[in-house]
Amino acid sequence: MEVVDNEDMRHFETRDNSNLAFIEYQVSDRKIFLIGYEFPEGFEESGKAKIMIEQILDMIEQRSMRVVPMKLIFKQHFRSHASRKKLLPVGLRI
Repeated sequence: MEVVDNEDMRHFETRDNSNLAFIEYQVSDRKIFLIGYEFPEGFEESGKAKIMIEQILDMIEQRSMRVVPMKLIFKQHFRSHASRKKLLPVGLRI
């Protein structure tokens, strides 16, 4: 799966067959706020959403930025992947 940062649309995106999956974000003060998402039918259930989120977190880490998860799906990902909590801003509890 190839995830790209579509800066013009302010979302990370990938194609699942002919369907677009994306995660919307906003940037402020060296933080990326993950504010929304749209996945094709079956995308989450197949595990592709988790793979996409992991790739996005890798991209954010490479940019030396922090992540503020605004939706439950992103918060749950951090709860189940304790090693990723280092990407959260200091003092933010999930």
